Amino acid sequence: LYDDIGPIGPSSSNRNIMVDTGQQVNLSLTVENTGNTEIDLDIKIQPSNPLWPIEVTYMEQQNSRQVSLTLLGGQVATVHFIIGVPPVAEEGEVNNFVIRTERTPQSFISNTTVLKVRDDLSMDLFGPESGVIETVISSDFSFGEFTVVNTGNAPLTLNWSNGLPADGWVVGYANPSTYIEPREERTVRLGFIPPANSPATEKAFELVATVTGFSNGRSVQNSITVDVAVVESVFANFTVQDPTVAPFSSVARGVAATQNIVIRNDGNVPLTGDLLSQVLDQEGNVSSDWTLVSSPLSLQNLGVGEELIVSLELTPSAEAKKGLHFSTLSLTSDGVIIGAISIDTTVKSATGTEGILGELPIYVSIPLVTIVLLVAIVGALRLKKSGELTDSGEELVAPDAFVNPDHLGTRRSDALDIGQSVNELASGEVSSDEIAAALAQSLDIPSPVPQALPPAGLPPAGLPPTGMPPKGLPLPMPAGMPPAGLPPKALPQLPLPMPAQPMPTPMPVPAPVTPAPAAGPPLPASGLPNGWTMEQWQHYGQQWLDRQ
Repeated sequence: LYDDIGPIGPSSSNRNIMVDTGQQVNLSLTVENTGNTEIDLDIKIQPSNPLWPIEVTYMEQQNSRQVSLTLLGGQVATVHFIIGVPPVAEEGEVNNFVIRTERTPQSFISNTTVLKVRDDLSMDLFGPESGVIETVISSDFSFGEFTVVNTGNAPLTLNWSNGLPADGWVVGYANPSTYIEPREERTVRLGFIPPANSPATEKAFELVATVTGFSNGRSVQNSITVDVAVVESVFANFTVQDPTVAPFSSVARGVAATQNIVIRNDGNVPLTGDLLSQVLDQEGNVSSDWTLVSSPLSLQNLGVGEELIVSLELTPSAEAKKGLHFSTLSLTSDGVIIGAISIDTTVKSATGTEGILGELPIYVSIPLVTIVLLVAIVGALRLKKSGELTDSGEELVAPDAFVNPDHLGTRRSDALDIGQSVNELASGEVSSDEIAAALAQSLDIPSPVPQALPPAGLPPAGLPPTGMPPKGLPLPMPAGMPPAGLPPKALPQLPLPMPAQPMPTPMPVPAPVTPAPAAGPPLPASGLPNGWTMEQWQHYGQQWLDRQ
């Protein structure tokens, strides 16, 4: 098996054939009958990737996979193979081809070769067909288009650049593509803004556009040169004469505001056109609540580089609504806008100047308000000094520090008590007072004994001293002895002290017994002392006995 270089070699040590995408590879297979008899042979080719196109040719035979031949003894024949590499094959892609020379299924010779797509970094860059990019003097870019095609078999990362433009020009890529696949095509745009008042010319300067592709440390570069031309341009530049002031901001209703606009001819032909002024809302609709008038209303042959001052007068009506609006001024020529400006516009929020301060001029109202504030501050300071500050110390006491610890439980009981919330007479409940009254009626409680009143009159003069009994009463004696002079039988029998006994088992308490009225001490043998009555003897004698 041979290619354009030479023998490919046996299957055990064959070499690879390096191909490019879109290439046609020619292979030749030489077959020799080394015997001395005639043999019939079939030549077959089998690729690992059947998508690659193949053509097999022998004499007048032509097929995509196999041909047949007959060889006499010692005869030599050559079979041609044409293999096409697809344009979409990528770098490193391989296809194995097995060429089989077969006499019988059991008797054959095979040749194997490998076609491998080698790395191919290549791309093409195309500019405008005319080779010229025409530009217009304006505030917007004029674009020229460039097309790059990756003709290799490896993806590329792109880097765009351009040569230095002429002085005053602005040049830049609008949407540069930074990546491209094999056999892919991309279009980029290169924008130009000429300087003001540039003369019309077919070749202002030459510009070189360059694209560089990178893949795995390798690079490929392509460049193209184009001419940049300037065509006749009508362009009006609008600017505000004094940008430090904003007369169209917070305009009073019914009051006119004025703003000066400078129009400069930055094109390369004289300017002629009409001026259109209107107020737009945020949706872009013309507002009828505003009046905007320009002076003058048109331009006539404004020379290249010359300026004209246009006065805008804005008047909001009484129905003008608050919110952002836009005052616009544009210059049109043959229905084409060749220059415009937009100014932010708002109406004053307040709708009147009623009140004392509203009637005063600002140079009077501001000092007056200042004086009132100072007087109020001084009065407040004096009032603060004259006041007495007291501190009860309550701020230092923790909340609930001096309340019942169970005040929450007490509050809960009070909240659950419905005694004050219902009609007790109709509620079906019995109060504690009613229960006590019923018990008192059911018990037989003896009536209390009225306490004896003291006898009328005071004791006779010459009462014995404190602690002494009246005259005729026995003198106090030691404990346990009867008084002297009284018969023993008349003395009350007092029980003798007994030794301590164990506590008896408590018994039920008997019913209370009504005590007998006090009888006082016994009378002496001589009778009542002089001047004493029986009531006095019993009453005061009983008191003496109680004290003793």
